[in-house]
Amino acid sequence: MRAVQQHRSRQDCSVATSIGAYEFCEAPLSPSGRELDEAKRLIEERFAIVGVLERPEETLEVIRCRLPWAAASASALPHDAATAQSWTYPVTLQLDSAAMRRATALEDRLYALANSLLSADVECCRKARRRAMPA
Repeated sequence: MRAVQQHRSRQDCSVATSIGAYEFCEAPLSPSGRELDEAKRLIEERFAIVGVLERPEETLEVIRCRLPWAAASASALPHDAATAQSWTYPVTLQLDSAAMRRATALEDRLYALANSLLSADVECCRKARRRAMPA
């Protein structure tokens, strides 16, 4: 997302949505199709591994497969011990599904890409492991 947004400034914000005490700039954060395609291309081409927080075991499986020198230490993700529920929020958050969809539209598309890449990598690593097994 940073690659898409880096050339834009807060002053460009013409449409803002507030959720509690937080304000999201909608218009500038809605990249053109070309910009989103470029961000996706960069993710696909420049990252050896794309993990997904909700899929820790599969992410670790791909880390062990793609980075065999790190396999021994790749036993848990660093954020596994995080306890977001214990954080004190400065405001009471209100559920506003439409505002949340607008505020996270870019992330949702990139999240779908990350899931797709992880699924393909898991399958590739499993095939490679099966081929390497003695018959």
